[in-house]
Amino acid sequence: MTTLRRRKFREDTEVAMPRIPPEFISYFEQAILASSGICGDKLRSIILFGSFARGEFSKSVSDVDLLFVVSDDTPEATIEKLDSAVKRLESSVGPARSRSHFLWVFASRTALFKSHFIVRRGTLLSLDAGRLFEEAESFKLPFGRLFFHLAPKELVVSNILKGAVVVWGENILGNISNHDPLGSLGRVFIISMVLSLFGAVSSLIFYDGTFFSLEAIKWFLLDTSPRSTPGPPGLSKAITKIRGWGPSHMLRIFIGLRERYRRSLMFSLTCPFYLCYLLARTTSAGTSSPEGKIEAQKTS
Repeated sequence: MTTLRRRKFREDTEVAMPRIPPEFISYFEQAILASSGICGDKLRSIILFGSFARGEFSKSVSDVDLLFVVSDDTPEATIEKLDSAVKRLESSVGPARSRSHFLWVFASRTALFKSHFIVRRGTLLSLDAGRLFEEAESFKLPFGRLFFHLAPKELVVSNILKGAVVVWGENILGNISNHDPLGSLGRVFIISMVLSLFGAVSSLIFYDGTFFSLEAIKWFLLDTSPRSTPGPPGLSKAITKIRGWGPSHMLRIFIGLRERYRRSLMFSLTCPFYLCYLLARTTSAGTSSPEGKIEAQKTS
């Protein structure tokens, strides 16, 4: 990158990316330059979401989550070329470069642990969760279609958009009226439980297996975090809610493993039971709240 282009990049992004650690600026520069070079004027916007955007990044377990928005008439070959280029950058200079082959394979075939998505502008504006998931090529593993239908897609999309920030191009987020969908606690629990069971088994074999257990708890906490309070949904808000229930050894381990990852068989094997506890407490708290009583009256 020339000095002039680097200066222009920093001028364009210094407001949008105040939370980016200095060691990852180079990754952002290369990702933006590579994508604009491949797509040209077909690239409409690049959106940062996830833990980085929420200010909850952990070097041990977090990714740099980017959403590349291209024009509706972008050729499929261009999208595939962009996807390959970003994957190479992730594996060489991105936070995901330290992933094991096991996690790379899983990430390449599902939305889990996948840190970039490419969607067309019209698809994003439509907020059609099904189209977004399919266009982002998620859930390609065996039984992936079943996983796709079970996933609370509208809730996932809503969580992605809340707290997201445009780091390059058109402020497409300003054209989207995001709303809180009616979440399905049962579906959130099923997906989280499937992940936790997979984490329990894979932790017996792979060092990275505990990642799935951490993701299971994170998904459940994010998708059931309080939405009546101001600000985007985030782990800090969800953790504050759980702490209000009293001391929790599992919650302390969860926080510790996110700050400094290691394989923990005890955590992974206990995770399914902890999810059952979280479900019971969340259900109890939900039905006793004013919002829960109103929702119960609607469904009765």
